[in-house]
Amino acid sequence: MKVDQELIKKIATLSRIELKESEIQQFIPEFQEIFDLFSKIDSLKIKQTEEEKTQNILREDKVKETNLSKEYYKGPKIKWKK
Repeated sequence: MKVDQELIKKIATLSRIELKESEIQQFIPEFQEIFDLFSKIDSLKIKQTEEEKTQNILREDKVKETNLSKEYYKGPKIKWKK
C-alpha cells in the first residue's frame, strides 16, 4: 500500500485529530514502514496441524443477569462531517 499525504489526512480525520503539515510529512515514512511490515506478515505461510484446525479456542457463551441498565451502555451521538 502506498502511503501518501491524502491517506494520512484521511486517517487523521477518522481519528479526530488535527495534524500540522510538518506532522503529516513526518507520518508518511512511519506509516509506510508499518504497512510494509504488515505486508510481510501477510505473506508468511503458516502450517497448522489437523488438531489446531479443529480445536475450538473460543470459550462457550454464557448468559448472565446484570443489574446494569441499558442506559449504561449508550455512548454519545457522533456527528459526522461531510
